Formats: sequence, C-alpha cells, structure tokens
Amino acid sequence: MITLLKRNYYLPLFSIALVVIISQKINVQLPIWMNNHLNDFLFLPIVFKITLTIIRYLKIENTRFIPVKILVVVTILCCIWFEVILPKFNSRYTADIIDVGCYFLGTLFFVGIEQPYLLTFRKPNNYKNLN
Repeated sequence: MITLLKRNYYLPLFSIALVVIISQKINVQLPIWMNNHLNDFLFLPIVFKITLTIIRYLKIENTRFIPVKILVVVTILCCIWFEVILPKFNSRYTADIIDVGCYFLGTLFFVGIEQPYLLTFRKPNNYKNLN
C-alpha cells in the first residue's frame, strides 16, 4: 500500500491544492477546514516531493533522502514566514496555530510516504543523505 501511495500521491495532492486555490479565486464557498487549512497541510509534502525529485534527478540516484534536520528546519521556517512575518505585512495572511500544526502534519505525511524509515528510527540498507 505504501509503495502504491508513494508512486501516486503527488499528482492528486497537487490537483487538490490547485482546485482549492482556484475555488478561492473565483469565490466558491468551501468548508472552513478546506478553505483555511487544507493547503497548509498539502504545501510542504508538495514542496518536499518536488525538491526530492529534482535532487534525485540531478544526482541520478533514487536512493537519496532529505535529512531530518532539513525537514524540521524548513518546516519551522515556513511556520515563521507564513504565520509570523507575512501576517504583519499582508492582510491576506493570518497567524493561526492550527496552520502550524498543519505544516508539521504535512511534513509527517511526507516522511510517512517517502521516508518511512525515519518513523522506525532505522536507516534502510540503501540510505544516502543529500551530502
């Protein structure tokens, strides 16, 4: 099941995020959780998947993974940028602790699909860091 999800999750997530953005732009009424939090959950898995795909393409190896430190730092920086800094300069953005949770849940989702070994605290046999 994980292998099936791993191969096929990116396009549906991207499509869902795109539908939410377009719906917001044309003023379609969405449920509150979808309007306010769904794209926050989807954002980092999409960014991390694009990043990992580019890295694997450039390195010409499918065994590269994103280190935990980078995942955590990028998640924290996104939280600071979107929930602390941007709300001060743009009224479209609001500081919301639920969004912070969505960013971290999105990162956990990415790890569970792309790098599940991190959840077991064991490295796979073919593990190679981005270094």
